[in-house]
Amino acid sequence: MDFITDAKAFLVDHLKHFDCLPMEFEFEGVVYDRDEYEERLGVEGIKEVRREAFDWEKCEDYIASHGFGPADAQAQSVARELWEEGDDYATIGHEIVARGLTFNQI
Repeated sequence: MDFITDAKAFLVDHLKHFDCLPMEFEFEGVVYDRDEYEERLGVEGIKEVRREAFDWEKCEDYIASHGFGPADAQAQSVARELWEEGDDYATIGHEIVARGLTFNQI
């Protein structure tokens, strides 16, 4: 077993199901809190986890829920960047609309 591989797999799965990182991760009987596992994975490791867990369809639903139409072509790259940096889908949806990256802006 490898901490990095196991941690990344667990965190991707957790993000896909709960849209957030867990407060703890257990590996070989040792419980690591969020600060500890983030430190071990590093900034790039956490970004990799978030990249892999990104769900564009779910993100589109949040964008559309604001009532300004579907996202345009640029919205997906902006959304992925925001998600990778740690934003949640609701915040991303609001940000995409605020930046005017939907088709039915008033």
